[in-house]
Order: sequence, then C-alpha cells, then structure tokens
Amino acid sequence: MCLITTVPTAPQVQYSLLDQRPKGKFTELCAENHIQILAYGTLAGGFVTDKWLNQPEPSTAALTNHSLVLYKPIIDASGGWTLFQVYLWTMTVTFPF
Repeated sequence: MCLITTVPTAPQVQYSLLDQRPKGKFTELCAENHIQILAYGTLAGGFVTDKWLNQPEPSTAALTNHSLVLYKPIIDASGGWTLFQVYLWTMTVTFPF
C-alpha cells in the first residue's frame, strides 16, 4: 500500500517573453511554496527563430503546425507582426541564433 501525504506538483503553463500571463500572483504563489513551473511555448511555438526574421506576416494557411496556430494570436495581441520583427531583430543582435 502506498500512502501519499503530499502531492508534488509542477504546473505546466504557456509562458514566454511574449506571453507573460502567468507572471504575478501565480508565479509569486509558486515561489512562496517552492513549486517549480514547467513552462511551454518559451520560443513562441517556433516563431522565435531566424526562420521568421525579415519575413512578411504569415497567412493562417502558412502556419504549418498547431503551435504556430496557437502562438500567432499571442504575437498579434502583444503588438503585431511589425513589433515582433523588431523583437526578433533585437534577439539576433543580443543573442545570435
């Protein structure tokens, strides 16, 4: 018989430089309780790569996988494709791919 007295957890949340919705009370609560966060989407579902630098905004049909489809609205909500291009350019200068 196995008796579990505590349940270790690591909540999995979408969290990146573009999508910081978990930041704040959630991350504070986790830190206070020594709970690790398992983040996914840290590279914006594949958008944070040199492949997308200096590229025109993709159509919905050009989004070839589920991650890209999920992350494109995050890019739109965080300033749009033009601002995302500035972000990518800044990343390549700061942290070359």
